[in-house]
Amino acid sequence: MADPELIEVFAAAHLQEAILAQDMLQNAGIKTQLVGGQLEALGGALPFGHVTSPRLWVRCEDAARAIALLEHHDATQYVQDLPASQIAEEASDVSTESDILERTPVNWRAASVAFALLALAATFFVWVEFFAEPTTSAGYTKRGDRYYVRGEYKSAIDCYSAALLIEYHDPYTHTARGNARFMLENYEKAIDDYSVALSLYPESLVYLNRGNCWYLQQEYELALADFESALELNDRHAETHNAIAWLLATCPDSKFRNGTLAIEHASRAYELEPSPAWYDLGTLAAAHAEAGDFEAAVKWQRAAIAKAPPEEVSECRDSLELYLLGQPRRDPDASL
Repeated sequence: MADPELIEVFAAAHLQEAILAQDMLQNAGIKTQLVGGQLEALGGALPFGHVTSPRLWVRCEDAARAIALLEHHDATQYVQDLPASQIAEEASDVSTESDILERTPVNWRAASVAFALLALAATFFVWVEFFAEPTTSAGYTKRGDRYYVRGEYKSAIDCYSAALLIEYHDPYTHTARGNARFMLENYEKAIDDYSVALSLYPESLVYLNRGNCWYLQQEYELALADFESALELNDRHAETHNAIAWLLATCPDSKFRNGTLAIEHASRAYELEPSPAWYDLGTLAAAHAEAGDFEAAVKWQRAAIAKAPPEEVSECRDSLELYLLGQPRRDPDASL
């Protein structure tokens, strides 16, 4: 069974293709695990419609590079790219094995026993691979994490909930379930999870996450309090400074707005971020607009538009039009 820290990147048509692809990835320095090669012995007779195709799994951090290599994978080209010495060595091995087979009669009884043993091992593999369930809190949490990274948030929540039935006092799992609920826009439930996590172990990012939930529910006082608590625990976190700056610059409730402080926090976020994103630049623009410096606001907003992904450009342009008209941004939403 594949390690929980690995991710599937390739399903082969047959074992030979899987082995060639595995060799190619390993020659590229990517540790690869072959799963399902044993299942070919069952001839496809797996229960509940499970397939027998061999699959390759790699470490999560290697997944993107592995997929890129596999997209251009060609077995013929792979053989051509091998060093000449390795090709000669493998050809020699094949020749030697062929000579031995020609001289040695086949022991069909031994072969049938070997096949039976392989089928038995494959049956055990099927059980472990497809039917084994986590039995510990950590096991359910790891499974939930795998669903989460695939965007299957409801399944992730189910796994985290199962983990918490076994071990309730786990701040990580409460935070993870809160994150999944946040992604489903179930902010009230997310706040509940973050609150339990914080009662067990106060952590900067959890305060930030709960503050974002409060902000999206237009509970600005509670949001600002959580952002400030996050900053007390870690004053070098760019996203926290950015969140405070955005609230101080754009909050619909005037009692929370402060252009001068917004510029301070937005500038600090910009300094701390190794590669400022479009939204960091947009926050700087909103902060300068709130402070009345629309020339700077226009400059920063144009820079934000230049870096924004296509789906965000239209809304960024709306902000730019406001600044060109000498109007600050007012938005109950956290997006630019």
